[in-house]
Amino acid sequence: MSDFGAGHLVVHTDDPRGPWSEPVFISGAIGIDPDIAWDDGGTCYLTWCGFGPTPQQSGIVQARVNLEEGILLEPPYRVWQGTGLAYPEGPHLYQRDSYWYLLLAEGGTERGHTVTIARCTSPAGPFVPCPANPILTHRSLPGAVQNVGHADLLEREDGSWVAAYLGVRIQGSSPGFHVIGRETFVCAIDWSDDWPVFVEGGVTIPTVDHSFSDDFVGDLDPRWISPSGDPASIARSPLDGGLELMSSIDGGDGSLLCTRVRDLSWSASVTVDAAGGGVRMVVRIDDRHWYGVEVRDGRVRAMGRVGDLTQEFAERDIHSPRTVLRISTVVPVNAGELGGNVGPDDIVLGFDGADGFVELARLDGRYISTEVAGGFTGRMIGLGALTTHARVLSFSYKDSTESESPDPHDVR
Repeated sequence: MSDFGAGHLVVHTDDPRGPWSEPVFISGAIGIDPDIAWDDGGTCYLTWCGFGPTPQQSGIVQARVNLEEGILLEPPYRVWQGTGLAYPEGPHLYQRDSYWYLLLAEGGTERGHTVTIARCTSPAGPFVPCPANPILTHRSLPGAVQNVGHADLLEREDGSWVAAYLGVRIQGSSPGFHVIGRETFVCAIDWSDDWPVFVEGGVTIPTVDHSFSDDFVGDLDPRWISPSGDPASIARSPLDGGLELMSSIDGGDGSLLCTRVRDLSWSASVTVDAAGGGVRMVVRIDDRHWYGVEVRDGRVRAMGRVGDLTQEFAERDIHSPRTVLRISTVVPVNAGELGGNVGPDDIVLGFDGADGFVELARLDGRYISTEVAGGFTGRMIGLGALTTHARVLSFSYKDSTESESPDPHDVR
């Protein structure tokens, strides 16, 4: 995306563990969602969602390609454009027995998202759509998992097939709010009359506890990222332990050290050496949608920003150089009210005082959701310095999601 006009890029290797080649750009393949597939003779077909300068190079397009040299072997041509829903994209081309299948996402990545498919005896078409299209959608259906689409099919070693696809888990009142971005779901695939049939709930995925603690000894864990920069440029681990944040968050997103929120219910804490400079911990979608708690100059404050509005909610004095800041999600206070507008959660901001936890603010989680802020990646927890240098001693994240009844649409 940083060099969109250069076309798609390919890297290759003989060993997935690396090393990998330098990128080879495929000039003329302008667009998104590239897919590569080979026929029995070794010819490679590139299929993608084209943003070309002509109608023939826009939509779902295809061309044979020399991957080693990055050369299209023919002008791109339009193949199957789907069933007529908005935004056909995400093509995948497969060969199974005597048929080639072209799988698409349609309807946009929101509530109208669907999976559709067509087939032909040639990888170049013309493709005949499945009479059961869409073969997967949750549009207008109840259930916590929505926006399903962008599927991919895989044949396993035992000859069975599965599908991986994207979806989101919504909470709260209409229109529903999702806060941890798009997730990958897995289900079984049956075949009927040589068409794939999604069997939701047919694959069991073990539950994973995402809790972790970090005292920042040694190299920075790969879970820590910076939204628009290099974590190593803004944080380092001194020899005596802890973490030094070296760039003030006044510099923008690139000065935040973040880790992804992966659970619907969670709590996080950071232990701050307040004598070493000011620190803010936030839960955020982006730099215009966040809630946070900070310590600086002997005061702890609860802060937040929604769009162009930045607000300080509460503050307290502290009398210890070591301070524990806390953020957690809880069930909304008005959950269960008939006809009430309920967010996905409430977000609690506070700190550990001399007599225990001190709650500074309890805020509506709707404003830190994708439906309000936009985007695809969901919430992150960020640590930032309020001064040129600041010091944190440790961080803890706790997955507090309670076990739920099995949901056939909720296999993740």
